[in-house]
Amino acid sequence: MSEPEIFRTSGTLFESDTNVLALTETLLPMNLLSRPGISRGDADKELKQRTKHLDKLRDKISENIGTYYAGTDTSLPLSGRYQAIAASILFSGGVECWRARHVTGKVTAPDAELYAIRSAIVNATSRDDCTDIFIFTDLMASACRAVDPSIHSGQGHSVAVCEALQTWFTRKDGQSITFVYVPPRLQWDLHYKAHEYATELKVTLGPRPATSFDSLCMQAALSLTALPGMSYSRTPNIEVGTFSNSKQSTGPLLSLGARITPGFTLRT
Repeated sequence: MSEPEIFRTSGTLFESDTNVLALTETLLPMNLLSRPGISRGDADKELKQRTKHLDKLRDKISENIGTYYAGTDTSLPLSGRYQAIAASILFSGGVECWRARHVTGKVTAPDAELYAIRSAIVNATSRDDCTDIFIFTDLMASACRAVDPSIHSGQGHSVAVCEALQTWFTRKDGQSITFVYVPPRLQWDLHYKAHEYATELKVTLGPRPATSFDSLCMQAALSLTALPGMSYSRTPNIEVGTFSNSKQSTGPLLSLGARITPGFTLRT
């Protein structure tokens, strides 16, 4: 191709050799520590430590009068023939005081978990003696969405949670709600009870099940795999944490902090 032709057809393709950044990261595919199973012992140790921490926290909060704590989980059968189930079990003083499960329709697991969290929070904040709330969940992304009333899938649940918390926080000072992450592999106490409660119920989809924005987006993305030459990959979940309420802010009630933790607390 002559220089005049190159000039007339210049663009991203022709400039790729000069404008595309070179990879500077060094990858170590044969590193000894990257062998499958090499860190299994560390993982098991971490899970045991997490179990001890959760047991200690449960024993501590069960002694506090006015503290309500709940395990929330969902059931989302992989067969595609059943609707998702959201379950919540509320405790206080070591005694179960309320439980509920809801048929949520053809939605994603985070959508159903958000419903379960909403159910637990709304019930706990409606109790006159409630001063502190702990939510044990295995989906911190749904916990973060629960206190974010902006536009997203399941926004109605988030708005209900924020309204309930706003009313509850104005009752008196010193109240707090804490979200605690429970690794699903632990099958731990409160959270596993909610898991079993959710999986007991099976409801078929029916002709017109409820849907969510995320479930429709996922269905549209999955449908692309049927097209020749198309592939679909899922983005891994990112665990986020730490929220705080700001009395000076005129914007959203809650603001995202910079620290990444396996849980977060809101307090007045």
